[in-house]
Amino acid sequence: MLYPLFVNLQGKKCVVIGAGSVAEKRVEALHRSNAVIRLVAPQATPALIQMASVGAISWMRSLYHPAHLEGAFLVIAATDLREINQIVARDAGERNILVSCADDPSMGNYVTGASIDRGGLQVSLTTSGASPTLTSVLRARLDKQFGEEWSNWVSLFAALRSDIQRLPAEHLRKSVVQEILSDKIVTESVLCGDIISAEGEAKKCILSHLD
Repeated sequence: MLYPLFVNLQGKKCVVIGAGSVAEKRVEALHRSNAVIRLVAPQATPALIQMASVGAISWMRSLYHPAHLEGAFLVIAATDLREINQIVARDAGERNILVSCADDPSMGNYVTGASIDRGGLQVSLTTSGASPTLTSVLRARLDKQFGEEWSNWVSLFAALRSDIQRLPAEHLRKSVVQEILSDKIVTESVLCGDIISAEGEAKKCILSHLD
């Protein structure tokens, strides 16, 4: 069984071997994580060329060599040649570097999944490489279920954290969170982005359980 782990990649050196459409998606995800990205490939997609031109990534216009892995925290093998991806995965594994093999997850030591980012809320899912298409379909469903308003919900519960922690039992804290999520006035305020009003109304619910 795989257990989801969230790794802070800010400032970490990440190397992507390959620069096609698959690599482009991985690079974009790494860029959102504020990683330091080295791209290795003779050619690249227009989007990746643009990122390199503005300094968002460093692009080494060459074929893969093990020396490209030097100092890497994480490696992604995403060329269109399976044998090259396998070599990259082997070389990274021998150096105890985290590596993901785009076309053969079993060759790597971690797998990437689809994710949804709503401010402080991050939802991640994977089929462990069994079906990327199913992962994509499920992500689309979750994308509709967790709209942009969930960023406001996270802000609200961040403001309420100390109040909720005053409740004496975990089951009671969970119950109160459920009540707040289903409260119509709180919900309307959250949808309008009025966190202050939502907080005031939510605190009434919390206080009713502290009496």
